[in-house]
Amino acid sequence: MRPGPNSERALILCADEGEGTLIARLLADGQMPCAVCGDLPALAGELAGGAGLALIADQALVDVDLSALRDWITGQPSWSDFPFIILTDRAETDRNPLTAHLSDILGNVSFVERPFQATSLLSLARTAVRGRRRQYEARARIEELRDGQERLRFAQEAGRIGTFELVAETGMVNVSEAFCRLWGLDVRSTVALSELYELVVPQDRPRIKTLANALPGDALAYTEYRIRRPDTGEVRWIARQGEPVSDTATGASRYFGVTYDITAQKRAEADLRESRDQLANESEVLELLNRTTSALAAELDPDKLVQQVVEAGVALTQAAYGAFFYKARGAADDSFTLVSLAGADAAAFTVLGAPRITPMFEPTFRGLSVVRSADIATDPRYGDNAPYLGLPPGHLPVRSYLAVPVVSRSGDGVGALLFGHPEPDMFSARSERVMSGLAAQAAIAIDNAHLFKSVQGARETLEQRVEERTRERDRMWRLSGDLLNVFDAAGRLIAVNRAWTSVLGWSEAELLSARVLDLVHPDDADAAREKIAILDGGTATLRYENRYRTRDGGYRRISWTASPEAGLFYAIGRDITEQRDMEEQLRQSQKMEAVGQLTGGIAHDFNNLLQGITGSLDIVQRRIAQGRMSELERFISGAMTSANRAAALTHRLLAFSRRQPLDPKPVKANPLVASMEDLLRRTLGERIALELVLAGGLWQTLCDPNQLENAILNLCINARDAMADGGRLTIETCNAHLDGAYAASVRDVRPGQYICICVTDTGSGMSSEVMSRAFDPFFTTKPIGQGTGLGLSMIYGFARQSEGYAKIYSEAGKGTTVKLYLPRYRGTAVAEEEVGTPAALPRPEQDETVLVVEDEPVVRGLIVEVLHELGYHALEAGDGPEGLKILQSDMRIDLLVTDIGLPGLNGRQIADAARVARPDLRVLFMTGYAENAAMANGFLEPGMEMITKPFPLDALALRLREMMERAEIR
Repeated sequence: MRPGPNSERALILCADEGEGTLIARLLADGQMPCAVCGDLPALAGELAGGAGLALIADQALVDVDLSALRDWITGQPSWSDFPFIILTDRAETDRNPLTAHLSDILGNVSFVERPFQATSLLSLARTAVRGRRRQYEARARIEELRDGQERLRFAQEAGRIGTFELVAETGMVNVSEAFCRLWGLDVRSTVALSELYELVVPQDRPRIKTLANALPGDALAYTEYRIRRPDTGEVRWIARQGEPVSDTATGASRYFGVTYDITAQKRAEADLRESRDQLANESEVLELLNRTTSALAAELDPDKLVQQVVEAGVALTQAAYGAFFYKARGAADDSFTLVSLAGADAAAFTVLGAPRITPMFEPTFRGLSVVRSADIATDPRYGDNAPYLGLPPGHLPVRSYLAVPVVSRSGDGVGALLFGHPEPDMFSARSERVMSGLAAQAAIAIDNAHLFKSVQGARETLEQRVEERTRERDRMWRLSGDLLNVFDAAGRLIAVNRAWTSVLGWSEAELLSARVLDLVHPDDADAAREKIAILDGGTATLRYENRYRTRDGGYRRISWTASPEAGLFYAIGRDITEQRDMEEQLRQSQKMEAVGQLTGGIAHDFNNLLQGITGSLDIVQRRIAQGRMSELERFISGAMTSANRAAALTHRLLAFSRRQPLDPKPVKANPLVASMEDLLRRTLGERIALELVLAGGLWQTLCDPNQLENAILNLCINARDAMADGGRLTIETCNAHLDGAYAASVRDVRPGQYICICVTDTGSGMSSEVMSRAFDPFFTTKPIGQGTGLGLSMIYGFARQSEGYAKIYSEAGKGTTVKLYLPRYRGTAVAEEEVGTPAALPRPEQDETVLVVEDEPVVRGLIVEVLHELGYHALEAGDGPEGLKILQSDMRIDLLVTDIGLPGLNGRQIADAARVARPDLRVLFMTGYAENAAMANGFLEPGMEMITKPFPLDALALRLREMMERAEIR
């Protein structure tokens, strides 16, 4: 247990270190926390931090200064009696001088004689700790009591409550400080009862019963009386209450009680009584006001509304006449019209006409304030206005006048309420207040009435507009060329428009009985389910593409935007099939443009390779004719090297020009870039130096490797064109991290980890205007006929489609850098291709027959020659019909080797016709076109394989042996 105010740890002090360690282990085994102290000052320091007991060997206290320990024990609070256990070797501890001396100093001490039993010492220690725990509990109760007393004192001070104790035999009162302040006395502890009695107001003194010698039982019952404070002379109301308490020792009675100031309460009660009287007098007024207010709230006709106000005003003010003059909304002049009248005939105003805006009534008609006159006939504000002095001829007999403005919520004056009486001084301030409140209610009711009429008109207009908008929306729903629909989380179509039928061919009834996933292409179904789950989570989807089945069995590519609302999903789909086909055509056009750019350099290199082949073979032919066989190997090896380089170049060109959609795969960019080095050097020419700077530890990315090659090649061609006089082209790779700040500053970039392929040239560069448009489709700075403007736009599209990003850095005359960012891929690493050691060519195990169908005599002769050398029995045919004739004979044929492209019948037709009679015939197709390799998915049936020309003859031998062995196992 850590030191603290409630610590129960045992502090150990022994002169012998071994004994201290033994006791500590004993206490620890008994689950008692403890600490061993090195000397007495250390023990005193630990005591200050908190402990439950101290266990000390008497030798540790011999010839040492005990003052620090004595001071700590003396300074203990009243609740504390700290326990000590002393280990001693001396018998009869009560007669031992040292033990007696320690008892005097330590106080609560117990002695244990050595040798001691472990259980006895542990029991004594636990007893000491229990005693210490009770001391902690006593401390807590003392603190609670102290806190309670402090709270009571604070409550008395805050609540102005004074306490007292009356000693009836002496007539003296023991009082608190709050009592003295409450009564206006100097602070003291005792005051005579007679002195307090003199401070009570004489009228209230009969209520005091504490002056009698024998106090009655209700002497200290609850009593209220007034006192006059001696310090200020102020009269205050005091409430007093107490009760007697008998002293069991002496039998005398004492009286305890409290007094508190209730002046504020008494004043509030007086105010309440006055208000109650006023409310009683105003009950009829309030009832009338309530009825009028309720009627105004229910009335929507402005004319009827103001009539009710005028009649209620006459009743409330006891007026003889009442009228309401209305100012038309938007009126430019100060003309007013009489709308309602009470207590008189409307003919009385026919002679007078509309009221004039005289100085007297101008505040009312302007909506500024109430005008009240005790006697209008003698009021100088009225009687001195020309052309009449006093009341004009024909005016109603009016002396008292009250004019109240009616003001709208906007602050504009609506009109005025005018009240009159034949007798003077009939309208009071109360009348003015009541009518001001009623006028405010009337203004609200009039505004509401006008608002209701406006709302009625607006509602009719709104309904008409809503109907028009609904018709427009329905028209858009019917006529839209986009696919509009509503569906639920289960994928059920709830509503579709006509475009579904025109685009996909399905009827509305067929669509509403189907689910979304019933129409989606199987390869897109999983992605569609994920998008529905995202929508169900409350997130909209933008520009999501998938394929939908048409009624005739085809598929259309649709781009969707969908949004969730109230448990349903609202979607708009646009048919982008033609757009995607066009993009594919543009992409292929861009590839072909790049191939065209390659042809100059490639033709030069290819001619060099052909020269190496033909030249070497020519020399071989001459040496054979001369009988010189010693140097043939060197020239044959040269021809093979040139031929292999030509084959590699042809394969790369065919792979580059291959048409195919994006096929993302894990890609290691460094090997891919390195494999393009020969192709790039031929493309760039001798005047441009190529440098590859490939970073170590480059991450993988996920993209279409063919498209990545295409992008790099196009960037290099653009760089070559920008360096007409030669220069340097650098291709660098590195890992990059685009943080949130950078992503926020660039559109459509997500923060994260990327690989970066950077192509930098020392060419002419770009201006800022050209650079801003460089990624735009069909934008080009090349002359007409030398570029489509698709290169950089297709590169940017490839980067975005691969969830990456492309950026150009350039300045006119200072070169250009294009950075291609592709996201890091954390999946399974791409396995490196291993180059094996060539094995000996396999030979047939029995007399096996192979039919070779090839229209090129040289190729056919080479293959047949190799088959003979390997021990196969070889048959040959120069075209499809000749080969099929052999296959339809009774000759033994174990395997067919045929070119795909043949005159008359192609290789696949030959194989299909032959398998009618020979269903187990094995077939090896040969092709010189890489595009046909894509036909392997579905083109090849069981027992069929394909090999691409040109191929090493040992590769042909291995393929034949593998196919033969698989047939034997089967």
